[in-house]
Amino acid sequence: MNAGSTSWMERAYASLEEAKTLHANDFVGGAISRLYYSCFYAVLSFLTQKGISAKSHTGIKSAFNLHLIKSGLLPIALGMLYNELFELRLEADYVPEPSYLADEIGTLLSQAEGFIQTIHKITNSLE
Repeated sequence: MNAGSTSWMERAYASLEEAKTLHANDFVGGAISRLYYSCFYAVLSFLTQKGISAKSHTGIKSAFNLHLIKSGLLPIALGMLYNELFELRLEADYVPEPSYLADEIGTLLSQAEGFIQTIHKITNSLE
């Protein structure tokens, strides 16, 4: 991976660890936000490696769907996870009484970890 791609992937894993710590201390909104960003940084790692840029979260999400999901590099279920985390992060950050449940975080943590590992493997294969 190139230097920029490597830096984004390092941030992805660091954000995942932050999410685990926040979850362990019952900071659910913070954990959701960090989970989203951990996956966001993994996507940025892939896009950077491919030389693709976007200027907003929505632009990154569109590039993700085009270059990873529609291309068949990632299964649709992982695309749905990223899109779900995008929506949950918005809710965690901007809704005074979010509807998500603390019980969901453990499952999302393991799914996000698998998401990052999968994108890491794909990104490494682009070299």
